[in-house]
Amino acid sequence: MGSVRRAARRLIERLAALAGLPLAAAIEPLLRRGGRRAGVVLLYHRIGERAGDPDGELNPALPARLFRAQLRHLARRYRPVPVSRLRAAATDRRPGERFPVAVSFDDDFAEHVGYALPCLRDAGLPGAFFLTGAALDGPAEFWWDTLQRAVDAGMDPAEALGGDPGGPDPRP
Repeated sequence: MGSVRRAARRLIERLAALAGLPLAAAIEPLLRRGGRRAGVVLLYHRIGERAGDPDGELNPALPARLFRAQLRHLARRYRPVPVSRLRAAATDRRPGERFPVAVSFDDDFAEHVGYALPCLRDAGLPGAFFLTGAALDGPAEFWWDTLQRAVDAGMDPAEALGGDPGGPDPRP
C-alpha cells in the first residue's frame, strides 16, 4: 500500500507542478504591475553534478544543470541583486518593474565553490555565501549528514544522534 501512496503522491506533485507553471506565468505580470514593494531571497543548500533523491535524502542536491536554468530564469524575469541590496531594491521598486531577488547559500558546502560559484559567475549574478566556520580546522560533518548515514544503514535516527526524540535535548 505504501508504494501506491508514494506513486499517487508523485503523480499529484507532478500535476501540481505542471499546473503551477501556466498559473505563475499568468500571475507574475499582474503582480509586477502592482506597487507592492517586495523582494525574494532564494536559499540554496546543496548544488551537485547529479540530482539528489528527494524520496531518500534529507538534504538532496539540486543538479547544476537545473541550477543554471533557474539562474537564467531569474535573470530574465526578476532583478537579481546582492543580499545586501535587497531591502533597498524592494523599497525602490516601482509598478511595472521586476521584483528584486537575492540568491544565498547556507552551510559552506564544498560544492558551493565547485558548482554554485561557477554557475553564478557564468550567469553574471551575485550570490551570498553564509559560512558556519565548522570546517576551519578541517572537514566537518553536519548533524543531518550523520542522520542520513544512520537512516541509510537502517539505524534508529534518535540513537544515531545520541538522544531520545521524546526525552531531553541531547545537545550540550
